[in-house]
Formats: sequence, C-alpha cells, structure tokens
Amino acid sequence: MTKKLKELRNTLLQSELKDVKFRHKNKENVFNQLHAHSKKRYNWLPMTLSFIVVFTFIFTGFLFLKDYMTQPSLQSESHANKQNEEIGMEKEDVRSLMLNTANHFNSAKGIFVFKDEFLSETLEYEVSSNEGAYIKTKIDKQDINNALEKKVLDKTEIFNGNQLLTLYEESKKYELSSLTNEEHPFAGTAEKSLYPNDIAEMFLKDEKRWLVGNHITTFLDRKAIEIKGEFDEENSIKFAASTFRLWVDKETGILLKMELTNKKGRVIESLETKKIELNQSVDKNKFSIVIPDEYTHAEGNGAD
Repeated sequence: MTKKLKELRNTLLQSELKDVKFRHKNKENVFNQLHAHSKKRYNWLPMTLSFIVVFTFIFTGFLFLKDYMTQPSLQSESHANKQNEEIGMEKEDVRSLMLNTANHFNSAKGIFVFKDEFLSETLEYEVSSNEGAYIKTKIDKQDINNALEKKVLDKTEIFNGNQLLTLYEESKKYELSSLTNEEHPFAGTAEKSLYPNDIAEMFLKDEKRWLVGNHITTFLDRKAIEIKGEFDEENSIKFAASTFRLWVDKETGILLKMELTNKKGRVIESLETKKIELNQSVDKNKFSIVIPDEYTHAEGNGAD
C-alpha cells in the first residue's frame, strides 16, 4: 500500500500539477469544505428526531381514533347494561309471579306457537280481563298411526264475560256454554302462555330442581327471567322429557317461551311467543257471541 502511494506521488509530481502551489489559503478552503461535508453528514440527527416526533403523534392519534371507532355506542352500552341487569328476585317470588299473572295485566294481544312431536298450534289471541276473549287456533295435527297423513283444524273461541262460543271451522259445528267462577279471566287455549299456573305448580314445585338465571334477558323487547331445571321421575314420565327451560316476563309472569328436552338433548315440546302487546285497547266487537248461519250445534265433541 505504501509503495503504491509513493508511485502515485511521483506520478503527480511529474504531471501538470507539479507547478501548482498548495498555499495556506488552499489548505483553509479544503478544511472548510471538509467541515461543511462533515456537517451535512450529521444533519440526519435532527431530521430523524423530527420524524420520530411526527410519527409518534400520528400513531397516538390513530390509536385514539381506533378506540373511539370501536368503543360501544351509548345505545349499545345501555343495551349491555340492560342485558346484565340482575334479577333481584328469589325463587319464591318468581313462582308466585307465574301463579298470579292475572294480577299483573288487564289485556293482552299476541301470537304464539305451541309444538310437540305430533301437534303444532298457532294461536292468535285478544284477551281482556274485564271485557272478554277471542282466540283463534290453527292446529296442524299429524296422525300418530300414519306419519304421512296430516289434518288441519281451525278453532275459534269467543267469550263475552258470561258465555263461551267455540266454532270448529272444518266441521262447521259450534258449542255454546256458560262459564262462571273461573280461577282467572278466560283465555281458552291461550292460557298456556298467559296464565301458566299449571306449569308453575308442577315444574317449580321442588326448588332444588331448578335455577333462576343471574341476569335479565330480553325477549321481544321485554325483560324476561330465564329458568332452567330438571324433572322429577313422575313428571319426566308424564312429559317424556328430562329437562326444561322457561322464559318468563319479569313484569307479569307470562310464559314467553318454553322448551322441554329429552335425555338426548332434543326439544320435544315447545312454546314460543311471536308477538305480544299488553294493556293496549282491544276490539270489543270480537267478544260478541254470533253463531254463523252455516254452523250447526255440535253433539259431543265439535271437532269430530
């Protein structure tokens, strides 16, 4: 390396540069150039710091915006709080509520579907504890002896406060009877949902066999209590089921939904409300007892 530098020096001395004088001023210029170059090399430091500050600001702003965009809205938060609202009721209170639904509403309009292994009922009802009741039932019944055969029966129940008129659509038969001293206002086949006394007495008799959920749930925009339980041996045989789940309206005790499940986990009987309105005005004309001209009085069971 030293030899090459010497050869380079000799070559320069023999070239046109041999007469160039490298004076103090020239040295100073070279020094200034080198110093300026050195300053340029280190200009990246403040630029880098500036970049870091700007990047940190942008990144922090992004995180804030992300949290703002993803956080629940006030409405969602309110809904979540509603879902997590505690029951605040003992088992005895829940059972009593179901046994006394008649004390907690004056009128009800709605639709629910009841199903078991061989039957599907769709009930549309309008009931007033002071005026009367109108219940239209469409029954889709599957014959037990022939799984392919189906028979549809429509039934309408009309109660005016004293008399009950039942109209059977298919046979064009009717039944007329007087009703007095009822446990609760008449609701016909809609009492499965509106007055679930029997369910409360049988299913919730033994408090050790059922539990109440810790928090309020929502069903059709109504606050509901969820109950889970298992049947004793007698009811297990009677209903051919091992467990049950109930969704009960917290305000009235009305049964909004029910599922009975066998040991294999299959739902074999259910009730589910599709629509419900409480304490609204009712159509009193529906409670009038009028026998259609084409209907004749039924002897025995008008559905036959």
